[in-house]
Amino acid sequence: MIERYAQISESRKTVELFCQMRQAFVVPNQFTFASLLQACATMESLQLGEQVHCNVLKIGLDSDVFVSNALMDVYAKSGRIDISVKIFEESQATNDVTCNTLIVGFAQIGEGQKALSLFSNMLDHRLMASEVTYSSVLRACAGLASLEPGNQIHSLTIKTTYDKNTVVGNSLIDMYAKVWGHQRSSTNV
Repeated sequence: MIERYAQISESRKTVELFCQMRQAFVVPNQFTFASLLQACATMESLQLGEQVHCNVLKIGLDSDVFVSNALMDVYAKSGRIDISVKIFEESQATNDVTCNTLIVGFAQIGEGQKALSLFSNMLDHRLMASEVTYSSVLRACAGLASLEPGNQIHSLTIKTTYDKNTVVGNSLIDMYAKVWGHQRSSTNV
């Protein structure tokens, strides 16, 4: 039930059900915590996220990849990307979602170079990029007004057929419009 509420963005109900569960002395598992943290991220509730993080540490589920990914998302969405990075660096198990969480966070706060660096690292480790990855690194290129990496990423989207994805296609249009607009305004100065 907690997972379903979190998936449909019923964050308050997710938290209420978790509290009822704890009052009944039911011990939460990694799936419960991942869903609860998803609700915290949706609400951008840093305080609640920190409380849940303490519970995760107490129970010993901080090494679970799903829980650590959800923790990173809470901190990134709450403006504490530094804690997300720390969790990432301390994580023993990472996957494409782990990298995507940080890439999205970096792109959202205008740290485009860090997003591109992590994307490159992700590809070096043979992790699969998704529409989330491509749209976020294209957003980073747009923020940097940097055409060369944007062109390279565009080529990758063609090779992986993600260029046909609507979200990625829109990100490509946005990136080219912003980069070309920036270059035009720079030459007019």
